[in-house]
Amino acid sequence: MLIDDVSGTVWVDKVPSTPAVPSDGVINGAKQILGKAQVQAESLDLMVYGTTVSVNRILQGGSTRTALLTTAGFGDVLELARAYRFGNIYDTRWKPPKPIISRDNVHEISERVTFRGDVVTPLDVAQVESLAAQLGDIESIAVCFLHSNQFSDHERAVREIFLRVRPDISVSLSSDLTASTGEYERASTAAVDAFVKPRLKEHFEYLEAQLREIGITCPVYTMQGNGGVMTLAAAAASPVRVMNSGPVAGVIAGADLCQQLGNLTAVTLDMGGTSTDVAVVNEGRPRETQSGQLHGNPVSQSTIEVDPIGAGGGSVAWVDDGGALRVGPHSAGADPGPACYGKGGTEPTVTDAALVLGYLSPDGLLGGATKLRRELASEAINRVVAGPLGLTEHEAAYGIVRLAAAASLRAIRRMTVARGFDPRDLVMVSFGGAGGLIGAILSHELEVSGLIIPTNPGNVSARGLLLTDQRHDEMWPLNKLVHDVAGSDLAEIYTSLEKNGTAALLDGTTGADLEHVRFLDLRYLGQAFDLTIESNGDYNPEHVTEEFHRIHAERYGHSDKSNPVQVVMARTTTVRRTPNITFAAATSPREGGPVPIHRDVYFGEWRKTPIYTRSELRPDDTFEGPFIVQEQGSTTVGLPGDHCKVLSDGSLLITPKSSPRTSTSR
Repeated sequence: MLIDDVSGTVWVDKVPSTPAVPSDGVINGAKQILGKAQVQAESLDLMVYGTTVSVNRILQGGSTRTALLTTAGFGDVLELARAYRFGNIYDTRWKPPKPIISRDNVHEISERVTFRGDVVTPLDVAQVESLAAQLGDIESIAVCFLHSNQFSDHERAVREIFLRVRPDISVSLSSDLTASTGEYERASTAAVDAFVKPRLKEHFEYLEAQLREIGITCPVYTMQGNGGVMTLAAAAASPVRVMNSGPVAGVIAGADLCQQLGNLTAVTLDMGGTSTDVAVVNEGRPRETQSGQLHGNPVSQSTIEVDPIGAGGGSVAWVDDGGALRVGPHSAGADPGPACYGKGGTEPTVTDAALVLGYLSPDGLLGGATKLRRELASEAINRVVAGPLGLTEHEAAYGIVRLAAAASLRAIRRMTVARGFDPRDLVMVSFGGAGGLIGAILSHELEVSGLIIPTNPGNVSARGLLLTDQRHDEMWPLNKLVHDVAGSDLAEIYTSLEKNGTAALLDGTTGADLEHVRFLDLRYLGQAFDLTIESNGDYNPEHVTEEFHRIHAERYGHSDKSNPVQVVMARTTTVRRTPNITFAAATSPREGGPVPIHRDVYFGEWRKTPIYTRSELRPDDTFEGPFIVQEQGSTTVGLPGDHCKVLSDGSLLITPKSSPRTSTSR
């Protein structure tokens, strides 16, 4: 996506991804859209980039030769983890995920610090120097010493030793990444950071070199998991901070749309080729969490709360040993892709099913750049699904699409019903290349008040990148009861954290217009999980306690006012605001209403269905379902009985006839 921030003119395009060399796809897209807009690369003022390279590195089992340094006696920290069976606590056959760093690459170092930060055993410098010289082909190390969140000098000393003895090895310190009390969570965070750091650093360096070759010399930022952006250099130094940067950008764009429409509370659905990401926007603000999981590895970082599932347009349909139809998590990817791409794929996917049902145009995707071959999709579905299950071709295809929607439905209920949100009180914002295919199915199942398909749904994440602010988070452990925290001490801590945040964002400049927001992480005494509240203004223990009870009841359905409340962490967020960007809507005149073409589409039965071209629609246009809306990067399917209205910004508002109309009228 390219925008002229003076006129608001927007150019969008999509190109196939290049999994072998991800930056090649970025360069291809940049050159294509610059040519489309007839803009010189040298005239760009800013570029923002979202990537899942670090996530894919772990999900796809990439190999990085990584070691972990721990306090003597604590070398099993990653294996011991937490005594919890994720997914099902009653599963006696559950096997814990394999640690990201194998036990033979964990080294115990002689040093010890108490939980108060007092040194009991000094760091054995000679042992660290000897180890550094013996690590051979190790590419990176993670360092997590006991209680280093209270006393980080030993970890920092290790880094200085490696810079002197083995400067070729990347170093990730747990104390740099998180102030979390839990040793396992800090070790896991550092291990994830160290595992992806060498490859992500190479990726960013290669990308910057390629950008310079085509004339792009402007500042380049990348998305963080917390919804802010940072420089590529900062991201390369702490790659764990850019986890889920692509999915988070979509949530930011969805939140911006909700703000424009009256601070709506919504569930966002971002369905791409390999996965679907679900999030909740509460009154126009994305929900954040202070910790997450990445393929079984805890990561203690502030992040927009996103629930990813392995079901996208490229997800493969198959029949299990019990004769049940399944969709995903395996994906055909971009290469070879779905069977209908004609690039060697032989397994049926959601995209193949959508083509057979008439949802997708046989003319192809990406404005015709990717041709679709229905006969290949038909052959794959019949061979793998319809034949074994004794179904007709269209019955099998219909089942595949409905099953893909069912996977998203479960994720949405986890993010809404399980968190105290009634879907009937929400709108759904659906986007991504495949989001429009299943959005209407989900809106009917959930009975949401309305379904919104933004303009350029296949490029919504790119839009989110342009809406983000620079952001830096700092934290300080407290671990005191609410009434034991002195307001003056807390104010000094906040001032110090804000000073660090300012230094991180000014980056050698002065006079930047920065904003600071203060937070506290709280929990009931004895709890293992925290909740976060804003803490701007003077510290008031009674107010903090009442606010914690309120959000605990909102999140979990209950509170316990007899239980003491503990302050676990003080946090600050420092922000440099992005200049406001106005996206110009299409306003070219058109006589009369939109004129569709028609083709047969399957909705449980074959129906002659109007097919609209998105670029020909204008604000206040209305039409009834069933219908298909086609555009370059996405297709939207409206079910029988749906009503569609084009909003003033070009978004589609879809509501079932039987449901009350949402109050959204913009």
